[in-house]
Formats: sequence, structure tokens, C-alpha cells
Amino acid sequence: MKLISWNCNCAFRNKHHLLPPADILVIAESESPEFLQKHKAFLPYKTHLWVGKRAHKGLSIFASAGWSAEIAEFYNEEFKYIVPVRIASEKAQFLLWAVWTQADGNDSYNGYVVMAARAMLHYRPYLQEDSLIAGDFNSNACWNGHFKQEYNHEQLVRLLSAKGLHSVYHDLSGCEHGAEKEATIFMYKDKNKPYYIDYVFAHEKRLRRQHGFEIGKYGDWIKYSDHMPLFVEFTD
Repeated sequence: MKLISWNCNCAFRNKHHLLPPADILVIAESESPEFLQKHKAFLPYKTHLWVGKRAHKGLSIFASAGWSAEIAEFYNEEFKYIVPVRIASEKAQFLLWAVWTQADGNDSYNGYVVMAARAMLHYRPYLQEDSLIAGDFNSNACWNGHFKQEYNHEQLVRLLSAKGLHSVYHDLSGCEHGAEKEATIFMYKDKNKPYYIDYVFAHEKRLRRQHGFEIGKYGDWIKYSDHMPLFVEFTD
């Protein structure tokens, strides 16, 4: 199963062709199905789920042919952009949480990773071996002090780790959170402002079936977004 997670920085209808074929995509800052239809943009994916407040900028989950996707019945709109999705094919099924954290109004102290940590705490009973979490968390351990201590990045990682869920990148690289040697965003598209804020978390049993992980390169993607796409493959 191939998955891509990318904050596309809007106008995905003009950028989707840049991505290689994948089974599941989590695309932040993308358009609603109605918006795409209005603009006569037809994307080559069988299923398109979307949540958002503005039709041109929301969170999309795409599934290609051979895969089904539906928002889980226990989705809580209090955590609007942390979306549990049931994914299935003839050979595999799992729960995907698509993530795009945001500020809480003008109060960043209560936004971003706080949203993710509170959501994962709420959804904790559903975090099992079949769970996969992917998206733009806008979070890194280097900013622990910027958020409520009980909901900062360290606490989020600890909560997920207790359920057997770990960042694919950190598992492969051996890096500690906050000490990453690669970046998933270049703030303001400045090569001198790299941060690691996009993640794929998988259960330790699934990590054993990890077949490939890659972060898009600055030179290839910075023209299109300040975020680099994440490409991950599992042998399900």
C-alpha cells in the first residue's frame, strides 16, 4: 500500500499530476469536490473525501481504484481536521487518521499540536494495530514550550507510543524528536529555515512491514509548496 501525505499549499488541481501513483493520499490545503467540479478539474482518484470551511482550502483524503474510503462513524467534528477514515481493499483494511492542525484563532498556545494531542486522547480507544496517522501536524519537539505542557509535542508522541504507534521517519532514522536531520517544511520557502512538522505514525507491527519511506527534495518541490511530500509504502 502506497501512501502520500502533502500540504500542497492550495490549488491541488494544478499539482496532482506531480505526484507518483499512490493508493491513498492525505492532502492538506486542497479543494472540495464541488470546487473541483465547478472548475472542471477532474482528478484521477476513485474516492475523494473532504472537510473544510473554505471550498478552496480544506483537508482531502483520496483513494485510488481498488480502495474504498469513508469517514468513520465516530468522527467528532470538535476535532474537525483530525479525521478518522476507514480504508479497505480486497487484501487490507485499516483506520487512517488524516491530520491538518491549525491555530486556535489567534491563540497558538491552544492550537496546532494541542488540537492533535486532544484529538488522539479522545480517540485513544480506537488507536489499535490497524491505525495509521498521517498529515501536517505543524509541530516539533523544539517548540514544546510554546504549547500547553499536557498537550505539547512530547506528550503527543508519548501518548501514541503507549499505543504502539511511532513516527516512520524517526523509527528508520533513529533520530529523537526535535533532532531531525531532514525537513518537511522550509518556512516562507526559505532554505535556511528547515523544520520537521509533517509525520506518518504507524503501529510497531506495521513498521516491520514498512517497504519504503521518502521525503520530497527541496529543489523538486519548493516551487509548488513550502511543505515537502512524504511517500511511504507498506507491504500489507
